[in-house]
Amino acid sequence: MCGFLGIFGPEGVDVAQEIYEGLLAVQHRGQDAAGIITFTDRFHVKKGRGLVIEVFNKDNMARLRGNLGVGHVRYPTVGSGHDEEAQPFHHTYPLGVAMAHNGNVTNVEELTREKFSSNGTRLNSSCDLEIILWVFQDELARRIRERGTIDNDDVFRAVARVYERVKGAYSVVATIPDVGLVAFRDPYGIKPIVIGEKTTDEGRWFACASESVVLDVTGYQRTIDVGPGEAVFVNDAREVFVRKIAD
Repeated sequence: MCGFLGIFGPEGVDVAQEIYEGLLAVQHRGQDAAGIITFTDRFHVKKGRGLVIEVFNKDNMARLRGNLGVGHVRYPTVGSGHDEEAQPFHHTYPLGVAMAHNGNVTNVEELTREKFSSNGTRLNSSCDLEIILWVFQDELARRIRERGTIDNDDVFRAVARVYERVKGAYSVVATIPDVGLVAFRDPYGIKPIVIGEKTTDEGRWFACASESVVLDVTGYQRTIDVGPGEAVFVNDAREVFVRKIAD
């Protein structure tokens, strides 16, 4: 059991403080480690072992700038539990993606042996989230090579690829700089995930969380309960797309 929160705020705002407050609200879902990744012109990362109030302080929060971010609190069920296993994870090539999840991948060993080892790919951890991130980003990379850009159909195709390859029970939030916010839930629908919105003087905000209490404490109105096999994509223009991808 883990907790997560992703926020896509208006241009010019910093979302790290809201993510911090949201993680405090789901601290009961994981006390082993915490992390936040935000983005301006590059990714800003802070994560480590311990409670939220132990991992973050005034200095490291000050450098978590940007209107796009994702945070996580961990209860370890897969992996070694070392610092490098703390979520969120991110990859930077061929496009940046930061991701967090709640759940368990049941075919980690199979994918590592048959898919990754065979093509020379080397993972950075034993955390099963990295499997999801790699499959998702690999499909986006293929679409970029073919078309030079990605749109909402490409994002949903990457989610579909995850469903095809990655087995288990998981809910996922991902942030893609200059593209948007993505949330999806595996076809079994065991792990919950919700979307919320709010409007301030700065503009429209979107949040994705592992449970609705996070939306409550950060002032969002709950708008979407992501269904089993369903994905939600909020693009850079703040347009919301919902698609049922798998039964």
